[in-house]
Amino acid sequence: MLSVLFFRFGKYNIFIGVLFIAGGFFIGAVQGPIWLLPLGIQPASFASVDYTPLIPWFGAVLVGIGVGEFLYSGGVRQFTAPYVPDLLLRPLAFLGRYSLLIYLVHQPVIILLLSAVTGTEVL
Repeated sequence: MLSVLFFRFGKYNIFIGVLFIAGGFFIGAVQGPIWLLPLGIQPASFASVDYTPLIPWFGAVLVGIGVGEFLYSGGVRQFTAPYVPDLLLRPLAFLGRYSLLIYLVHQPVIILLLSAVTGTEVL
């Protein structure tokens, strides 16, 4: 949702994105109140497995927008894509077509496999 605000900067988004990423190294070491958590500032007692702060990860989005300006200037691809045999593309097309199903199924499958290997109960 924030990336729309940065489209106008075009190729300069690479530089802005690198600043966000570099800022993440400094902000990650700062402790503060829980309401600053989306920015990357964490309370001392905070722990999470899937926490993704805005800084530095929004920097990766901005770098992608900037690189896209080089590769697709004016909305037109500026390079020719190499030929890739259909045999190699079919698995990728399958993964893309069914990505939501794969996402929803993979975690229970991994938990069951870990449970079988370790011999512990899941629930």
